Amino acid sequence: MQLRNKILPITLAVVIFGGAGWYLYRDIKKLPENNIPQENSLQGNQNATTTDDNPTITILPPNPAPSELDRPLVFKNSNLSDAQKQTIEDKIKELIADLRKNPGHYEAWLDLGLNRKDAGDYEGARDAWERAVLVDPSRSVAYGNLGVVYGFYLGNQPLAEKNFNEAINIDPQFLYLYGQFSDFYKNIVKDIAKAKEVLRRAQDANPKDRAEIQKIIDSF
Repeated sequence: MQLRNKILPITLAVVIFGGAGWYLYRDIKKLPENNIPQENSLQGNQNATTTDDNPTITILPPNPAPSELDRPLVFKNSNLSDAQKQTIEDKIKELIADLRKNPGHYEAWLDLGLNRKDAGDYEGARDAWERAVLVDPSRSVAYGNLGVVYGFYLGNQPLAEKNFNEAINIDPQFLYLYGQFSDFYKNIVKDIAKAKEVLRRAQDANPKDRAEIQKIIDSF
């Protein structure tokens, strides 16, 4: 799957927080800086394969298919054109067909969540990313996605914190995760002390970037 170049919020330095986690960069860049609106493993025979540095766990389809695939598509995003809606609908149909054959396709669950989120179906995005966590709990991307959807869209602070922390524990070198988590505290919770605390964790885990991260902390 080809990675897409995305942009972090302007409150964070791209030079520090750029890199991985492309599924959420597109979500975050749409959010206004100070007005952000309120995502045990599957059973089956597992065969691990590796693409670049991202392992994909393939699980033979259980019977029945995961219930998340039967969720109706409802567009709640009023800013979408008819053409955009059709593109999203076609992509979701394609992903669902793929996942019915291979419900262990981690990246397809991530992409399904992203498309449901673009439709304005935040609960559907959450369900898809929760399923991705079940497919492979060792990877940080779905946890980070869930931190964003719970924190910025569904208004669930405890689950946002839980998932952001899970993501950072898995990949403490991924600075974009700290950026999202810090933005959540700064813009949603309105707790500057906690926002700075998250960035100090980033400093501890990434000492080579300490000075640049400190500039962001000092700007708050």
